[in-house]
Amino acid sequence: NWRYLSAFLQDSQLQVRETGLRNVYELQAGEALYANRCDSAAKLSWNPEYIAESQSRLSLERCAYRLRATLRSFVQAWSTVHQRIIVNLSGGFDSSLLVGILGRCPDRPHTVCINRYSSGPAEDERRYAHLAAEAVDMPLIEWPWSFETKSLDKTCLEYRYGVKPSLQALLAPCEAWYFSALQAAHRFDAIWTGEGGDHLFCAVPTRLIIPDAAQNRAAFRELIRIIRSAAQLTGNSIPALVWRTLQELINGHAGTEAVSRAERLRTQSLFESPEEVSEYVAHPWVRAADDAPAGQ
Repeated sequence: NWRYLSAFLQDSQLQVRETGLRNVYELQAGEALYANRCDSAAKLSWNPEYIAESQSRLSLERCAYRLRATLRSFVQAWSTVHQRIIVNLSGGFDSSLLVGILGRCPDRPHTVCINRYSSGPAEDERRYAHLAAEAVDMPLIEWPWSFETKSLDKTCLEYRYGVKPSLQALLAPCEAWYFSALQAAHRFDAIWTGEGGDHLFCAVPTRLIIPDAAQNRAAFRELIRIIRSAAQLTGNSIPALVWRTLQELINGHAGTEAVSRAERLRTQSLFESPEEVSEYVAHPWVRAADDAPAGQ
């Protein structure tokens, strides 16, 4: 699927239904596949737009309660499926939360935590991982990130192909020995991670939410709230953010960097316009959010 591969060069994190092979499709987060004898279709069964457009203002305590209840329900459900689990416990919020709830399951499976670390800046959080594991009485194994005896060579190209290109797939052969050693020692039937939490809780330090809201004609009160949020995220003053946004809107330069990347890709002939590229790499959630509140 050369069209997908071309888009991958612009946005390596794209999440779309198409893959690197024609006629092979992937269900996205929140989607379900509806099929009958004649046809099938992927539809959103859970959509964050419903949350963004709701007018409810939940307290922090209420949000934490709902998050805890939801996480507990599916952790308990999956814990009945897997009997021996390896948990990649980084020591960060996401994996620590996962371990905390898993450790309190009524019939928790046999679980071993693994912490990967190295000597680089901010790459050793073993002390936090130990706190999380000890709180629920789980064993923790420390395993250094090390490729000293491994190398990226032609064997990487001999590894089993996947339908989606990724750097992780390229490095998989170098990590095969690691998973083999874990399997030999612990006979696990699943590896759990906290991956995905960053996408929910990470606040990206960007000011682009301001022109987005302005171009979508947000209500004045909502626009003020968004400007204040952008100032907190970026560390810039409100007047500076407003002035730069006004300049870009007047001169028509808002989003120029993204458009220029798309224009370079268009010149490689597989897309007719930058807008077509942006439409192709858009996640189904984004496509369904035309009527979402400005800035959301």
